[in-house]
Amino acid sequence: MDVDNIVGYDTVLELRRVLHEVSDKIIPVWHKNRGIKDFKKMCEDYSYISIASAKKDDIKDSQLKYFVDYAHKHNTKIHGLGCTRKKVLETVPFDSVDSSTWISPAKYARFDHKKKIKSDWLSNNSTTVLAYSYITWMKKQEYYYKKWDNYSNKRKG
Repeated sequence: MDVDNIVGYDTVLELRRVLHEVSDKIIPVWHKNRGIKDFKKMCEDYSYISIASAKKDDIKDSQLKYFVDYAHKHNTKIHGLGCTRKKVLETVPFDSVDSSTWISPAKYARFDHKKKIKSDWLSNNSTTVLAYSYITWMKKQEYYYKKWDNYSNKRKG
């Protein structure tokens, strides 16, 4: 639940408490405005946390590795929200990431930044475009998961 900018952080903490009564599969989100102390506490309290890592967020790419390394030193896995930038994926060993970028070809009628899809073809083949996009991004994620899984195994060994 990434809603504290709407309902406030105190309400988020209360909702998180209620969710914990139902499941232990909660991955809390950390935002910069909560401060480093809150991030460190989350690393102590949870085995899996997430941080906003989209380019528009206020955490710089160069700072992300610090957060991941800190979490890993405390045996906490870390998920990057909204992260598909190759530069980050190549240098920051997130345990997992997500992004809605894979739907961009259907959303913007482009398979890449240069080749525009003809709108009549897109409207008749939107399922194909979505399937192609999904498969492409899943292959990229699989590559990075394998890369960082090997890194993680070396770190433990």
